[in-house]
Amino acid sequence: MLTLIEIFDAKQYENIITPLSMENISKLIYVGSKEVMTKEKIQNLKRFFANRKFSVPIEFLYVERDNPHSILNRFTQISKNNPYCVFDATGGEDVILTSVGIIAGQLSLPVIRIDIKNGKCIVIHGDDGNLSFKTPLFSIEDFITLQGGNILRYSSVSDLTQEEAEDIKSLFSVNSNDCEAYSAFCNLISEFVTRDGKSIIINKEEFQKKAERTKYNVGKVLENLFKESLLHKIKEDDLTITCRVNSRAVALCLSKSGNALEYYTALTASKLTDKLTDVRVGVSIEWNDRKEYYETQNEIDVMAISNGLPMFISCKNGEVRKDALYELDTVARMLGGPYSKKVLVCTYISKNQGAREHFIRRAKDMGIKLVFNAHKKSPGEFTQFLKGASG
Repeated sequence: MLTLIEIFDAKQYENIITPLSMENISKLIYVGSKEVMTKEKIQNLKRFFANRKFSVPIEFLYVERDNPHSILNRFTQISKNNPYCVFDATGGEDVILTSVGIIAGQLSLPVIRIDIKNGKCIVIHGDDGNLSFKTPLFSIEDFITLQGGNILRYSSVSDLTQEEAEDIKSLFSVNSNDCEAYSAFCNLISEFVTRDGKSIIINKEEFQKKAERTKYNVGKVLENLFKESLLHKIKEDDLTITCRVNSRAVALCLSKSGNALEYYTALTASKLTDKLTDVRVGVSIEWNDRKEYYETQNEIDVMAISNGLPMFISCKNGEVRKDALYELDTVARMLGGPYSKKVLVCTYISKNQGAREHFIRRAKDMGIKLVFNAHKKSPGEFTQFLKGASG
């Protein structure tokens, strides 16, 4: 059995990847300075391990960052009091890592590191004969908990019936004909949907007044919904048109203009089982740290786990502005950590070629993968682009 000495890092992912990858650990000891190993980060780690039912005893020990004698004495004490110690140098402060090298050489202790990109273990020093590793599986909750957040609610496309999934694809097709008109229609029609979401009772006069105030052809959207059998006209008189909604998925997507793109993206992502797991829609997250700006709730359009890392997907139906890049980048880093993958799925970027090229360059600089002109891509093309964006 092994005692893993983990050098605490400001990036929480680097604090958990080795403990969850290494087998036969009997004790886990974190060593760090008070400047980096803060009470908040310790608390988040404890919640993370508790949620995963990690039963290995864990200790948190402080050292003085700029006092090499303090660090060396701490490591010497740990190695004397615990069986077969192994140092993990995946993360940590440089000064402490320097002392790791010294003490490992003096006491002939192994030093290892996990390659974050591929998850492979690298033995930096010592004998690795007793070391064995596995590939840990993560959930979205794991990463949100690790960063100090709580998931309040979310939806899953796995709950959809085949008919509902087909309805979402058809709705996205209607949306693709004219994204702005579809968005305007959703904003207009939502007040006519019955409370149970099974019917739409359109007041003709009100509908016409609202339709005239928008510059988009919302009447054409209604026609297409009938044509695609997403809405079924039950009766019509001089005052109203009563429609039956084909499924709860239709009601859901008409209640918010961006839902069609979000659910279409999530459905597509759920098919990429070799790349993505734990696909969720409308993930509402509460930020625990009340001192931070992000104490308010955040909602991520689509989330998934991509090759062991959290992936944040922002969906924008209609023309997207550069603010969307900064918003996605900030939320992904704060709620998923620095290794989060970021994808922006959108329809129009800009009709101005110069602005569009600048937007694409800026996204690349920020490490954000783009899937644009989503409404013009066939299902097969969209799948391939999303697969490429997921890394």
